[in-house]
Parts: sequence; structure tokens; C-alpha cells
Amino acid sequence: MYGEKAFILNIRGKKVMNVIIKGKIVFIPIELKNREYKAKLLLANFFLQAGYSVCIGSLWHMDAFMSNAENSVYITKDFYKYRYPFLNSLHLNGNFVLGWDEEGLIYDTDDYYMVSALNKETLSSIDLVITWGERQKKTIERFLCQNTNKIIALGNPRLDLLISNVTKNIFQSEISYILQNFGSDYILVNSNFNVATREDYDNI
Repeated sequence: MYGEKAFILNIRGKKVMNVIIKGKIVFIPIELKNREYKAKLLLANFFLQAGYSVCIGSLWHMDAFMSNAENSVYITKDFYKYRYPFLNSLHLNGNFVLGWDEEGLIYDTDDYYMVSALNKETLSSIDLVITWGERQKKTIERFLCQNTNKIIALGNPRLDLLISNVTKNIFQSEISYILQNFGSDYILVNSNFNVATREDYDNI
């Protein structure tokens, strides 16, 4: 099932990498490094432990890298309409497309989320949809007008980073820096609520 395939990574018009792929490989693209990098490294580690090879890197470079891929796994980070041609081509080439919405944890209303973030054609090209929780799962099912076993509420590796022992291992240097410079007796004030602030939270 998993054949040998050669890929060329093309960056700014220059062929800079020639990669021979053997066996099972998972492609994990990153759009925003500060938001996703460590969580997707954690995810990559799980795949490595399961016997897969992993390619992790910039979303914009990886799409070109994947143009002729076959029998691999690709993880998309959203369900927007513009992703459909690329994801559908992967699907037709025998790749397994897995996806979640990196921005799907918090949204104001179901109707707003369905209009702004979901596309039926894109979702149809994804073999397994992972949601942050039951609310997002039900919203997508409502959008598709059907219950489907290809939508599973499994969370997100960014949430796994909050598990105590995982946090201590991955953020050890950051924790040490904070303790050395500020101690453990301090108050963290988060002033960025952005779209996560609902209208009925205005009095907070």
C-alpha cells in the first residue's frame, strides 16, 4: 500500500530538497508557529511512537510539497472553501485526510460559525474530522444535515499541553525562567478576549 515516492520541496521557485518517502508518513503543516508548534510536535511524537514517519513544517511550503503525494496522511487545520481543491486532490490520490479547525474551540453562535468557517465540499474531502468537543461536533453535523461517524470529538493537542506532567516537561525552560524572575507569587492578567467575548459577557 505504501510505495516509495520522491518529492521536491520548492521554495521561492528554487528546488531545495529532494526527499524519498518510504512507508507510512504523516504530514503535519503549521500555519502559526507561536500557536501550533509545540502542540504539533507533541502530536508528531505520538505518530512516531505508532510507527509512522512524520514531516512537519510550514503550511505554505508543505502544500506544494504534497502535490503528488500518494497513500500518506495529511492533517489540515481548517475547513475553508479555498482548501477544497487541494484536499480533494489528496483524497483522490489515495491519501488519508484528517482535519480539525485550529480556531474552532470558541465561537459566538452556531450560525456564525457555519457561515464563516465551514464548507460542505471541503468537509466531503476530509476522511476524519476531529472536533474540540461535543458542541463543535454538533454544529458541524447540523451544517451537514446529518450525523456521521467520520466526525469525532477528540479535542486538540493544544489542550494536551495543559496536562500537568506534559506541561512540566515541554515548558520546563519557560517555567524555570518565570520562577527565577518572578517567583511563584504573582497574578497573571489576560486582557485579550477578542472574538471569544460574547455579547452577554459585556458586564464582566
